[in-house]
Amino acid sequence: MQCDLWKRIRKWACSLLVVASFQTMAVAAPVSMDQNTRGVSSSGCLQGTFIQLVDENRSWPKQRWQELFAQLDALKIKQLIVQWSVIDGQAFYKSSSFKPAEQPVLDWIMSLADERRMNVMVGLTHQSSHWKMVGNADQRPKYLTDELGRIAQNVDEIHELVKGHPSFGGWYISQEIDDLNWKEETSNEQLKSFLFQTTMLLKTVTPQAKIGISAFANSATAPQEIESFWSHILKQVPNLDTVYFQDGIGVHKLSLSTLPAYYSAMKSAVAANKREMVPVVELFMQTSGLPVNDGAFAATPAPLSRVLEQVTLAEAHASKHVAFSVPEYLSYMNGQAARDAFNSYIDYMKSKGLPCSVE
Repeated sequence: MQCDLWKRIRKWACSLLVVASFQTMAVAAPVSMDQNTRGVSSSGCLQGTFIQLVDENRSWPKQRWQELFAQLDALKIKQLIVQWSVIDGQAFYKSSSFKPAEQPVLDWIMSLADERRMNVMVGLTHQSSHWKMVGNADQRPKYLTDELGRIAQNVDEIHELVKGHPSFGGWYISQEIDDLNWKEETSNEQLKSFLFQTTMLLKTVTPQAKIGISAFANSATAPQEIESFWSHILKQVPNLDTVYFQDGIGVHKLSLSTLPAYYSAMKSAVAANKREMVPVVELFMQTSGLPVNDGAFAATPAPLSRVLEQVTLAEAHASKHVAFSVPEYLSYMNGQAARDAFNSYIDYMKSKGLPCSVE
């Protein structure tokens, strides 16, 4: 399987350098949500979270993961998105193509999710140089071709592993899509080709698995432009099931007053193409880095009152939402501020009598 798949993806990757010719394909009916991924019964409940793996996680003992999952349980989290399983050539599993992890991190996450009847979207490869590369028109084609090859190697290594877990819900393409770098016609065609071929590969390996990707917008781009852009992308990439739309509140890209128009635009785009939009509630407040200042990125947990407003907006526009992200900003895993935020959320749930049960 590995040799055949790798030959196939190398052939597909060559077409990234030219404008892709897309055939009309029937859009598969959305996979029905199982009992672990339906909406929750009470407003204010978090439904899911990203898990953004970092180098430190490569050596976490299993007990640390068990502690994190106990806190996810307390928050009644049922949906997980592992943002990537390989970053900058470093894998979070026992890899032969990338630098292997010290511990079977991905397998542990999936196993713990199995026990709690969670649903997991498994992220693929990512490069920390992503934004630099997509912002350079000369480097972009080779970068996308190389990334497609890395994704093929990644999928070759882990598809049997993840398919063996009941919690496996599908794939997450780790390359986020912004609203600025893909406006020009050539770059737009390159993006569609990359997404078309990546999703085609994933559906070939796991035909029933859902596929998602994240998107975000800057306030300088009108909601109507966002709707048009994503309507066009989804029309040309029929195997892409879900767009996780970041609310942008934590990084000051959008505001609580402007966000509803962007949610409505995305909702229209996905509805027209029979897909789904899942809001991403940012649990943090950026304190450093662009556009705040020229320093390195830094953030603190957001006030509970603001997060609750974000959750309310997400619930008003979609049946599901996820947070970014509980481990960093709403757990005991990342310092006193995140610990305090976790305790505040639990106290709020208790005071309101929120069961946060799955319907």
